[in-house]
Amino acid sequence: MGRLAVNPFISHVQLRVADLQRSLAFYRDLLGFSVVADRGGTLGLATPGSTAETLTLREVSGLKSRPRHPQTAGLYHVAWLVPSRPNLGRALDGLRRSRYPLTGASDHAVSESLYLDDPDGNGVEIYADKPRDTWKWQNGRVHMTVDPLDLQALLRDGELTPAPAHVLAPGTQIGHVHFVASNLEQAKNFYVNDVGLDITLEWPMLVGLSHGGYHHHVNLNNWAGDNAPDDDPATAGLDSVTMGGKTIGSSLRILS
Repeated sequence: MGRLAVNPFISHVQLRVADLQRSLAFYRDLLGFSVVADRGGTLGLATPGSTAETLTLREVSGLKSRPRHPQTAGLYHVAWLVPSRPNLGRALDGLRRSRYPLTGASDHAVSESLYLDDPDGNGVEIYADKPRDTWKWQNGRVHMTVDPLDLQALLRDGELTPAPAHVLAPGTQIGHVHFVASNLEQAKNFYVNDVGLDITLEWPMLVGLSHGGYHHHVNLNNWAGDNAPDDDPATAGLDSVTMGGKTIGSSLRILS
């Protein structure tokens, strides 16, 4: 497989939120993002140790929270990749100390993941990759699992690195974005033909795609059923994602 590019393939996401101050309590005060742009009703945030705007939060008055299991096509979660397993252990410890609830935790064979929701119900994953030479490939497809994650062992590994000021460590970047698709075949073809990704995983109702030999930069599921309606813009969710230099709307349309 090819080598992952030095620069992250996904450089930016924009989310809809109901209350910027409430969102800052989560993204800035808990996770450790910093505000690098204030456009009045829209804030640009950078990950710890960076000044590059990676996350934009757009406030929409009266916005409804995103349901845990969305029945519309759009965001499932944004996944933030931390540099190492000890960093993931420190993230878990920070969430535990803050009593911020997890919605799940899994060992995926290529990575280990913690799942939670932001205050508007937008899905968040925090994960660390396992060493690349341990990933198993066959005929261009990567072996992934959804196994239980040993949280106590993860916390012990977290003790191997100094505690960060916040949940996320410097060097965190967007690892992948997971979408609910109304038409799995159409969405898969869009990311292959229009964005230029390779298919790396095909399960019933789930497709993974990547650039440069990574396990996945995009996951697509149709767990909401075939022909699920598009997101209601009055509900929290994803406005856009920028990958490979292309900005893409949540409805599979290249915006720029």
